[in-house]
Amino acid sequence: MVRGKLTARVVRRRCRWRMFSGRDRIGLDRGSRMRIAAIVLGVLCLLGGGLILWLRPMVEGPPVFTIEHELEFAGSPSEVWDVFMDAARYADWNPYLLELTGELRDGGEIEILIIQQNWDEPMRLTETVVDIDPPVSLHWRGSLAPAGFFQTDHSFRIESIGADRVRFTQREEFRGKLAEYFDDEWKGHTQRAFRAMDEALARRVEERRGSEAD
Repeated sequence: MVRGKLTARVVRRRCRWRMFSGRDRIGLDRGSRMRIAAIVLGVLCLLGGGLILWLRPMVEGPPVFTIEHELEFAGSPSEVWDVFMDAARYADWNPYLLELTGELRDGGEIEILIIQQNWDEPMRLTETVVDIDPPVSLHWRGSLAPAGFFQTDHSFRIESIGADRVRFTQREEFRGKLAEYFDDEWKGHTQRAFRAMDEALARRVEERRGSEAD
């Protein structure tokens, strides 16, 4: 009698084990793995799409902050533009924008190398030209993935404000979630970098005008 009961228990345990050890066990057969992978991928896509939808308004709306510097000096818009577009000679005078290469046209891709006082080394960035209108303005845009996480719009404008005098304005708008974490110290360094470049540009234009007069 005792042996019969023990045998029945063993049989029942073996049956229970076979229920979870065959090809129908979750995760073992290829079809199940494919279905689970598809579900996980779908969830990730939904989460990614939701993140983009959440971040996008942050770059389509007003900027989180703007840094701007303007300077008035002697010269004509064409003279200033010629110096500004002569990127091959930036090393001779430009303390902020060290290099600018690529396609300077609407929609063109450019590469810039910039430096400011609070950085250990220059930063190389790939930007897209939004608009170029010689000899008046240049506007490029840069961003970091995912879309809406961080976006900058950097523009330069040359205005004639009288006989033989111009106003040069350098402006950068910062948008996206990352822009919320830039502190006042960082902004101050960028403001000073803009001013240093604008003042160096004015001196360069003055030097060129002087050499041409001689």
